[in-house]
Formats: sequence, structure tokens, C-alpha cells
Amino acid sequence: MDPAAIITVEDYERPRTLDQFSAWWISTYGLFGATRAGVLYVREGKGLSKKFHDEAHPMLAFMRHYYSGSDVVCKLSAGTGKADAQLLDTSGAVIRNFQIATAVDGYTEAMRRKQLTRVGHVDALAKPDKDGVIPEELLMHNHHSLIREMAGHIAKAVEKKSAKGYDKDFALIVGFGDGIFDAEDLPAFKALVGHLNHSFAELYIVGIHGRIALP
Repeated sequence: MDPAAIITVEDYERPRTLDQFSAWWISTYGLFGATRAGVLYVREGKGLSKKFHDEAHPMLAFMRHYYSGSDVVCKLSAGTGKADAQLLDTSGAVIRNFQIATAVDGYTEAMRRKQLTRVGHVDALAKPDKDGVIPEELLMHNHHSLIREMAGHIAKAVEKKSAKGYDKDFALIVGFGDGIFDAEDLPAFKALVGHLNHSFAELYIVGIHGRIALP
């Protein structure tokens, strides 16, 4: 299957309940991962695959955490409008407009993707050297340093979005990879990112693996 045909604009923007959203995301993720062409398409951020991972995935994590069992509907946007997503009630009225950001070190992630394509494996936590190369040997990582680093990426994402001056009724969702987090990390993490200054009506910091969500 042509990877570019896996997600159409119409499909991406179809309003969905949480159960429908979850089923669609899982199915689409599987289609991209079923062929090497699909994997490379996503890795290179082509078409709607970037929005699928950077916006749809955090939005799904948000709904799973805050709207489990609810009959609200999510409508994603594939376009360039101000809202990356909207929540709608059963009558179709907008409950909230959302901007969505993903907290990552863009350069490091780009170097990891290049190495993954080149050699087939990469340390998901390692940093590139001065030449942009990720060490291929297994490295030891300081757990608390990684959490502080992630908090820094989140703060930068909030600052960048706030500087764009979205309407006051917008909420911001910042998705991040919380795969390394344990329950006991929450107090320290909350101290780092629980009181960030921002220009949005609401701020939600949501781990895409479902381990951590603030507030």
C-alpha cells in the first residue's frame, strides 16, 4: 500500500469518539509499520504522518486520560488553521479549541532517525557527538538527569507556543515521551513543570505512554 494513501485529509479530520479515535490510531500505526516504505515515510515525516505522531498521538493520550467514558467527540485538523484539534459535544458545539506541541530535541531526534535508517538500531536516549553521530554501544543514562532534560524540552515547547499569541480560549496540550517515568517521579516532575507561565486558557502536559499527565 502506498504510504501516502494511508491517511487522507478526510480520514484525518473525521470526528471520532475516544473508542473510535483509539481504534483508528492503532490501525493506522499498524499500516505504517507493515512495510519498510511505510516506516521510512513516517521516519521522514512525510504527508500527514508527522501530524499523526506529533498531534494526533498526544491528543489521543489526552482524551484517554481526561475523557475516558465520555461521549465527547474529537475532530483533528489537517490544515493550517489555528486549532490543531477540537472537542465537540453531542450536538456538535465546540467545547474547546486546542493547540498541540510535542516536547523533543529536534536535532537529536533527526540524528537518531538517520542512524536508525542507516544501521537499523539506535539508543533512544543517546546524544549525538560533535559530528552528529549517535554512539552505537549501549550507554548508561542518569534517570533524574533525563527527567530534568525532558522538563526543559516541555518548558521550551510551552514558551514557543505562548509566544505565537493564540486566542485566550485555546488550551495547549504538550505531549512527551514518558516511557522512562515511574510513579515516584511525579512529585519531582511536577515541581519542574507544574507552574510554567503560558498564555493559554489551560495547559495539559501529557505523556504519550499514559504514565504521566499534569494537571
